[in-house]
Amino acid sequence: MAISQPNRKARGKRAAAERQRTLKQLREHAPSRDRGHPALAAPAPAPLPARYSLWATSLEELATRCGPHGEAAVQDALWGCVSVWLMHGPDAARLTNPRAVATTAVFLCQTADRVRLGYPSLSGNGFDDRLASLSPDAQGEARLVAAETLADWERADRPGLSSDTIKRTQQYIQACTQATPDQEIAA
Repeated sequence: MAISQPNRKARGKRAAAERQRTLKQLREHAPSRDRGHPALAAPAPAPLPARYSLWATSLEELATRCGPHGEAAVQDALWGCVSVWLMHGPDAARLTNPRAVATTAVFLCQTADRVRLGYPSLSGNGFDDRLASLSPDAQGEARLVAAETLADWERADRPGLSSDTIKRTQQYIQACTQATPDQEIAA
C-alpha cells in the first residue's frame, strides 16, 4: 500500500523539526547530571565593536583630528559661535560691551587668529589681518573687548557650540587639505 502525498509531506516536516532542535531546547531537556556540562553552557556574548565616528564631537577631538591645524580649528570654531551668537542679538544685559563694538572686535580677533595660527583657506587667498594695521593701543582694546565678549558667551552656556558646528569645522579643514594636496595651504 502506497503512502499518500499529504502524509509523506507531514512525515518530512516532523523529521525536519526533530533535526532542527535548538541548543536552547537541548539545554532545557538535558538530564540533570549534564546541566552543568561546559558543552551545554551558554556561549559568552561577543563584545560589541567600539563605535567610531569619522567626525569630532568635542573641541579636544577637533584639535587632535585636524592635525597641524588643530589649534586654529578650535579657535575658529569658538570665534564662529561667538559671532553667530552676536548676530542673533543676545540681551544687552548679557553683554559687557555694546553689540556693534563686540561684533567688530570679535571679527578682527578672529581674522588675526586665523593668520597667526595658520588657518587654511579653501580659496587659497589667505586672510587679511586688519587688526595688525591698528595702533598697539587699539589692538589691545580690540583684544580686550573680544575676550570680554568670549567670556559673556561662555556665561550664556556657549550657545551654538554643538557637535554639528565642530563637524563642519573639521569638514572645512579636511576640504582645504584635500583640495590642495600638492601645494602649501594658504594661511
